[in-house]
Amino acid sequence: MRNGWGWALALGVALSCLGCGDETAVVDDASVMDDASTVTDAGSEGCAAGSAMDGDACAPCEAGTHCPGGLEPALLCASAMAWDDDLDPATACVPLTPECGSGAFETEPTATSDRVCTLCVADVTWDHDASAATACVAVSTEVCAVGSFRVPGTPVSDRQCVACALGATWDHDADPLTACAPVSAPCAAGTFEVPPTTTSDRTCTPCVLGVTFDHDQSALTACVPVGAPSCAPGTFDTPATATSDRLCVSCVLGTTWDDDGNSATACQPLSPACAGGHAGDAAHHHQRPRVHVMRGGLHVGPRRNANDGMRGGQHSRLWFRLVRHAGHHHHGPQVCALCTAGSTWDHDGFPGTACAPVSPPCAVERTTTAAPTPTSDRV
Repeated sequence: MRNGWGWALALGVALSCLGCGDETAVVDDASVMDDASTVTDAGSEGCAAGSAMDGDACAPCEAGTHCPGGLEPALLCASAMAWDDDLDPATACVPLTPECGSGAFETEPTATSDRVCTLCVADVTWDHDASAATACVAVSTEVCAVGSFRVPGTPVSDRQCVACALGATWDHDADPLTACAPVSAPCAAGTFEVPPTTTSDRTCTPCVLGVTFDHDQSALTACVPVGAPSCAPGTFDTPATATSDRLCVSCVLGTTWDDDGNSATACQPLSPACAGGHAGDAAHHHQRPRVHVMRGGLHVGPRRNANDGMRGGQHSRLWFRLVRHAGHHHHGPQVCALCTAGSTWDHDGFPGTACAPVSPPCAVERTTTAAPTPTSDRV
């Protein structure tokens, strides 16, 4: 089919050639139509690529469509989830970018533009509703309190203030931009612990030596005062430590004694055991040493040296047994007293037993052959 515009053009060309002579060319009206118009007749093979049938003629396709030519109709890219990436309807549409996920803002696609996903900026903006259809929003500007730290925002989460874990971490620098620090290790025995908080570390305060002590080996309880220095005679005071109270320790019976009645000083060793011919007070005593008493008041006190009338470690044979008062049983010494010559004697050689009376004087018809001594009976 030829339209009026084509016929007019052909007529004008013919008129312009009037008088051209024998060489005048006859212009084919069909070729003129092809050069002068975008609308062409659809031949037996249909339209060219980039155009599509419009009634009985081929019309050019618009950008955002795909016209493969022939007898195929125009295809809207958008209807096929695609877009025209080169604005050329003769080329195929390109598939759209997949839908945006959380943490991004989506710019809707058109027939001639692709979908655009703009990520939220970490710690600046975030996707508050997990929908790409809405824009990213600014993160919180809240200032975190002391005892907490700030967790930076992400494209899908806002900034957060997280408290330090009580008993495990603490805010060591009051700076919310730094992480909480671990608390110190538990306190040892002999100290008192002030528990940690979210803004302070655990502190360990030692008990004051000689003043307080850790009575239960637990740092969670306070140190308690040590006991008063009230040790009885016959004992000595063991000083308190950070983990133990003052103790009163008895002198070792039969081995040591309290020589000065002062519990602050240690017990002293006893004098050596009594020699043969002496009666030893078998009771165990703590406060005074063995006492040697010489008849006639010549000497009272512990053995000293050879100049005191004793030679080679032997006691004088003038010793007699000293009987102590029962009221001094717990605080007196072990006493060495020589048996009384002529009255008592050491019948078994053991100083732990009392001297025995000597035998009565011999009868008239008998003669005394040996006088009694502290170590032998009358014979």
